[in-house]
Amino acid sequence: MTYNGQYLGMNRKWFIPSNLLLQKLAKEEETKKAYVDRDAAWFFVVGRDIFEENIQRFEGDVKLGRYCLVMYGESCIGYGRYETSGSLRVVKNMFDVGDFLRREE
Repeated sequence: MTYNGQYLGMNRKWFIPSNLLLQKLAKEEETKKAYVDRDAAWFFVVGRDIFEENIQRFEGDVKLGRYCLVMYGESCIGYGRYETSGSLRVVKNMFDVGDFLRREE
């Protein structure tokens, strides 16, 4: 676990940011963001990827192969990598707020 006065995330093989850190990044103007509607947000929170046609708009310089926050309204619901899957462009789910609930058993 990584702390800086507040819980920032977990160090495993790669750093996994906490929800608190994602919310702080979402407030920054320079952060790359993909905005989605309610239906796409629900699919993302249950672990699914988001197809480009379900993204309302991008904010910042989002390019293929780069990471961006996934936003529903003003709330960050996770982050993903903007990439191609076959002939489609998707935001591949790397982490979402539903992850904590899926780990509970």
